[in-house]
Amino acid sequence: MEVQLKLGNRYFRTYSHRNPENYRELKNRGIAFAVATTLQQITASYEPSTELRTFRGVTTGKRNSVFKPCGNNEEWLFDGDLEEVMQNKGMSIRIEKSDSTFFLVEAIGVLNQNWHTSSGEENFSKIFTVKDVGRIDPISTGNCAG
Repeated sequence: MEVQLKLGNRYFRTYSHRNPENYRELKNRGIAFAVATTLQQITASYEPSTELRTFRGVTTGKRNSVFKPCGNNEEWLFDGDLEEVMQNKGMSIRIEKSDSTFFLVEAIGVLNQNWHTSSGEENFSKIFTVKDVGRIDPISTGNCAG
């Protein structure tokens, strides 16, 4: 079990415990075990959203890149691939995937809290899983003003 104390996108401390119930000599064994039990209960009862919503924002279009929704300063994990989504709509489109190519998109998808982070996802509080794109415009900068 790894517990990370986090405020916003900043990490303050990480606690690692392997099988806290096995560490009889561990001074904080009871606390570590209680945290592990609570996290297991949360994980078991968490149901991710399936509600499709539309968001307008900026992305490079690459899978697992940043999605910056217009109107706030958040950055979400962009779980999708613009080229793939457009091809699924029957539109043959080639998108140059680089960190300097940006698109202003109106995307339809599912937004969930990032409860279970994997390597590379820890800086994102939310994951936007893209299902469809209503509009896509190339822009010169990485912000909604274009």
